[in-house]
Amino acid sequence: AKGEIERGLGLQQDAVAQLQQAPEVTPRMLGTARANLAMAYLQAGQLDAAEAENQRALAIFRQAALPLNSGLPVVLTNLGHLAILRGEPKIALDRYDLALAATLRSATRTPGHAALLNARARALLLLDRAGEALPLAREAESILRERTGEQSPSRLGALITLADIAVASADLGGALDYLDTAQAIAQAKLPPTHPLRVRLDLSRATRQRAIGASAALATELQRIGSALALGPALLQSSAARAEIMLAEMRAQAGDTSDAIAALQRALDLLEPLQPAHGVDRLEA
Repeated sequence: AKGEIERGLGLQQDAVAQLQQAPEVTPRMLGTARANLAMAYLQAGQLDAAEAENQRALAIFRQAALPLNSGLPVVLTNLGHLAILRGEPKIALDRYDLALAATLRSATRTPGHAALLNARARALLLLDRAGEALPLAREAESILRERTGEQSPSRLGALITLADIAVASADLGGALDYLDTAQAIAQAKLPPTHPLRVRLDLSRATRQRAIGASAALATELQRIGSALALGPALLQSSAARAEIMLAEMRAQAGDTSDAIAALQRALDLLEPLQPAHGVDRLEA
C-alpha cells in the first residue's frame, strides 16, 4: 500500500513459505496467501509468476471445495486482470464470467463484487461492446457509492470506466460529468502524484481527442505517457495507450518520425506484458 512493491513481495513470499510448514494451516489460509502472493507478483510486473501463483491458489480452493468461500471468485478475477494486461480481453471475459458464477448471492453488494463488475465492463469495452458494458459499470458505481461513500476513492475506477464508455458511445457530455465527479474525489482524497490521478487525466485526454486534436493535447499526452510509464505495472498498458494516441495525432499532423518514436515507446512498454497477439501490441 505504501508503494514498497519489492519489500512487500519478499514479505509475502516469506508468509507463504512459513504457512506451508505450519501444522495448523487450512486450505483457505494457504489459498488466500498464495492469491495475495500472486497479486504482489502482478504489482511487481512479474506476470508469469503471478499466473502460476493464481493457478496454485485456484487448485487449492477447488480441491478443498469450500462451500462458503470468497477466495475462488477473487482468484478468478485476478486471472482475468492478468489476461487484460496481456491484451487478451476474450480470455479475461471468460475468467470474469467464471468468477461471477462462483460468487455467492450474499456477496453481490460488496466492493469486491463491484470491482469484478467494473473489470468485466472494461473487458467488454476493449471488445467494442460498450452497450453491454454500461449497465455493469453503472451497477459497480452504485454499489461502491452505497458501500464506501460518495467521496470514496474506491469509486474512481468505476467512474473512469463510465467516462470511457461514454466517450466510446459519443456521449461526450456524459463523459465530462463522470470525469468532473472523479476529479473532485481525486483532488480531495489522493495525493497529487498518485498514479490514479494520472490515469484519470488519460480519460480526460481521450475525451478531448474525440473533440479534436491540438498542440496542447499532444503535450499533455506526452506528460501522461511518461508519468504512467513510471507507475505500477498495472498501468503500463495505459501508458502505451497514451503513446498510441499521441502517435495517431503526430501522424495526422504529418510528423512521421515523432509518430514512429511514440509507437516504439508503446511497444517497449508492451513487449514485457503482452504476447505478439496482444490487442495493444497489434494496434501499435
